[in-house]
Amino acid sequence: MFEDGRSEKEALAAMLGAGCSLATEAWVKNHWSLIMWKLASIVRSRPELVGDYWSFDGAVNQLLYRYERETNQAERSAIKRIQEQDSPATLPLVLCVTKLIWADPPEVDMANVQPGNEPPMVIVGFELTDGWYRIRASVDSTLRGAAQRGKVVEGTKLIVSGAKLEASREGTDVLDALGKSSIVINGNSTALAPWHAKLGFAGQVFAAGLESITPEGGAIPLLDVVVENVFPLGFTEFGKNSVRGYWSAEEEKARKEDEEKGRENKRARMMDQAEKEKLEYDDLFEVLQEAAARCELPGSSQSDSPDSSKFIQLVFGIVFEPLSLLTT
Repeated sequence: MFEDGRSEKEALAAMLGAGCSLATEAWVKNHWSLIMWKLASIVRSRPELVGDYWSFDGAVNQLLYRYERETNQAERSAIKRIQEQDSPATLPLVLCVTKLIWADPPEVDMANVQPGNEPPMVIVGFELTDGWYRIRASVDSTLRGAAQRGKVVEGTKLIVSGAKLEASREGTDVLDALGKSSIVINGNSTALAPWHAKLGFAGQVFAAGLESITPEGGAIPLLDVVVENVFPLGFTEFGKNSVRGYWSAEEEKARKEDEEKGRENKRARMMDQAEKEKLEYDDLFEVLQEAAARCELPGSSQSDSPDSSKFIQLVFGIVFEPLSLLTT
């Protein structure tokens, strides 16, 4: 509210009078609060600009500019696109903290706490803005600790990557979604942004350093490191309950060559043995075939004499089939 008492109600009337027929009270109230916050921050940092920025007409002009961009040109801010689920929340974002959300410690059952012994309230989340709309964010212990130490305050700009939207499957109107949905951010995917960083979608993922990551800070979107030394490739063999030594790549190559030579030698010995046995069987078959041809049972005629080939096959199969199975 300005010194003359005019506020968002008069701003809505001014917009409707300027032909902005689609402007609603909820839309004006949302943008009016963010515009006033921005103008107050400018005037506070540059008091000599109070006459240029701190005026009702200037605030209305800001509303008209936003109406033109959003309604007539169909441009949507980052949070609006995320809440309507037309853009993923995982994209890099530059957002500004508008509020720290305090609550009772989630791990404490307040029903069992005696009056007068209540634990101090803790930060459980942030309210963030892209300059156009606001969204609530659930934070982890890393970001919670940073806020409690004063590293993150109202007005701090954050660059966020890999956020997760907790909402229904369907997109929600951004003005109705503030209390119905939120994003989840973690410390390793969040960093302080420069004061002059433009709010909204960022061009690229920020690179974290080893000194800024924590074990409980969640996923790391991008890590900036310098390779100082490259160690040779090493090998080891794991037993059931122990490690069976370590060796280099050269030794591993030599071991593989020795194993391959051992397999080749074993294969060659098996082939030689099989060939030797085959020759012995062939010689034995010829001897038996010749003996069967000369064999004639007593009291039998020539027509009743057994067929030599069938006789040899029968004898060979009974005697040598088990042996051939052992050698295959």
